[in-house]
Amino acid sequence: MIFFTSCQGVKEKNIALSKEEKEVKIELKEKPLKLEKVEIKKEVLGFDTLNIFPIDTLVGKLQLKFRQINLDEFKSKKHTQIRTTFEQDNASEYLQRKDSCYYLTLGSNQIDTLCSFDDGEYHESYKFSGYSKRMNTIMFDWENWEEAHSFLINLNQKKYWLLNPKVELSPDRNRIVTFSNFIDDPLYEGNNFYIFELTKDSIITNYSFSNVDYGIFYSKWIGKNEIILHFKRIDNEKFEPKESYYFEIEIKNDL
Repeated sequence: MIFFTSCQGVKEKNIALSKEEKEVKIELKEKPLKLEKVEIKKEVLGFDTLNIFPIDTLVGKLQLKFRQINLDEFKSKKHTQIRTTFEQDNASEYLQRKDSCYYLTLGSNQIDTLCSFDDGEYHESYKFSGYSKRMNTIMFDWENWEEAHSFLINLNQKKYWLLNPKVELSPDRNRIVTFSNFIDDPLYEGNNFYIFELTKDSIITNYSFSNVDYGIFYSKWIGKNEIILHFKRIDNEKFEPKESYYFEIEIKNDL
């Protein structure tokens, strides 16, 4: 918004004096018109709305509530983040290690071999990350020269679940958030976000998200059922992130 203020010019004037005084002629030079430009900066309160998530999502008996928050609230909630590691129960009943190889028993007649090696031309490594006895699930970290990610193995289901490069475990260890964005993880060629639920018999996808123009650059658990997200719009031509957006997800069980 622009306001203009002006100073009007004053022209020559004759001032009449009494008979006892001589007439005095006072000449005042005309002043040029002066314009002053006053700029008022627009103060942005709140945030630009990004309609990328539904308000509520129902997945079976599970309800996910999405709420967009501003930067101040995001920073405040960020201080309450909870870091949790995968359970470290004894997995010797199913997993044995010899030299650079892990031998994983999946059934009475089925053994999978996970071997790390480096022949100078190709490098691949496996690292045992943890075992949850109550979920009968093992986590491994895997990497080669180009990429790295974790994966889960549900021993009851005898199935592998590949995770994205970034993984966050819920405080009660019942869910996992995993995500990637095209800027930090270009080999994955996508902006992906998943919420997985760990059960004794399976690994369930509670929610999945993929978008070409928006990627998640930060996600943390701030409670047993609360997650915060930092989104950025991605300029795919310049290969760089742009505007930021912030969300909170609340998970409600047994509706």
